[in-house]
Amino acid sequence: MINREIIKLELEPIIEGRFQPTGFPEIGAAIYKRPVRSSTGKVSWENAILVESAQSIANHLESVCWNPRDNRPIEELNGLPYVRVVNSENEFLTSSRIEPHRLASAYIWDSMISGKTANELFNELFELKIGRPPEFSKVVAGIFKLDPFSLIHGVFFSRSELSGQPKVTRAVTGAVEALNTGQVHSGGVKRDEVNPSNKESGLSSNKGYGMVPFQRTEYVAERIVASFVIDYSQIESYGLGDEASKLLINLAKFEIRQFIDSGIRLRTACDLVVKNLEEVKGQLPTSEVLVEDLKKNIQQCSEMFYSKYEIIATWDSKKAKAPTKGQKSDSKVESSEIEEPDLDDDE
Repeated sequence: MINREIIKLELEPIIEGRFQPTGFPEIGAAIYKRPVRSSTGKVSWENAILVESAQSIANHLESVCWNPRDNRPIEELNGLPYVRVVNSENEFLTSSRIEPHRLASAYIWDSMISGKTANELFNELFELKIGRPPEFSKVVAGIFKLDPFSLIHGVFFSRSELSGQPKVTRAVTGAVEALNTGQVHSGGVKRDEVNPSNKESGLSSNKGYGMVPFQRTEYVAERIVASFVIDYSQIESYGLGDEASKLLINLAKFEIRQFIDSGIRLRTACDLVVKNLEEVKGQLPTSEVLVEDLKKNIQQCSEMFYSKYEIIATWDSKKAKAPTKGQKSDSKVESSEIEEPDLDDDE
């Protein structure tokens, strides 16, 4: 059996070969040296850039399955369960499909679902017991009932109220890397014809006034490669059965196909296309084929889902504002009392 499916596609920028990679706080673009081995076995090092990280690709894959105009999943995924968060007036707030922590979102956790708190619901679905580690099979079955996307892209319930704080790592990983790269430096000026000199007018640039010069760095590359890995072994390890496993695998392939077909516009200055469309045909079925398969998969797994595929969670603002354990009610919390956030790879 194939343990993993690896999909690699070569991309190219639409505009003049230049692109802007993702940037990280305080470090900017992720630039590194990559080893390259020649036919004689000699190793040299070339410049490379992480154009899009694994966590960012996960966000892109999820976004192509969500309709932001209607604040609902796309029609092709009708019947697949997810948690929809609303306020007391039944107005849409967010969902498990667009929250960074998916089912572990604070908005879901501070909500009432089917007359239960999220704590009660998750403890019930996962069959958690104090003093006993979580049973992986029961945790994944509970997650599948609420939103299978969290089994594809990972979820971490960093909650002391949940015994063992269950975690599922992502089963689909992707990244975009640029190889043998070079920098392109340019710049410009933010103009202000009304008050060109903020020194004379007294209107400062930090308020948006005056002429403000800026610089920018873009990149060129010999090759840009998008890579995706679907971990079949992990999906099989969930123990959900053949039909559920097929659903998760087809859902992963559908996301990747939608991401490619809808245009790989990662940022304003990073608009990419597949260099050779035959590469896509050789590695992925068409969206139409995948949609038909998914419809069958969803129907076959419908009895495994929660009572309704659209699960309404009503967010309780009072509960969200209530002091947590160890936090003072006047909100004047010393830095030593603030819990460090759990860092995971599922953002």
